[in-house]
Amino acid sequence: MESLDIRFNYFLRTTHKNSDGKHPIVLRIIYRAERRDVFTGTL
Repeated sequence: MESLDIRFNYFLRTTHKNSDGKHPIVLRIIYRAERRDVFTGTL
């Protein structure tokens, strides 16, 4: 039986900034060494 090895990380993406100078909060999902970034819509 294999382990699922799935990780969830929340972080502040400082390289992206909106017109108000705020940075988005991003959810990064890592599963089997494959990354997906999901923008939460929260600033």
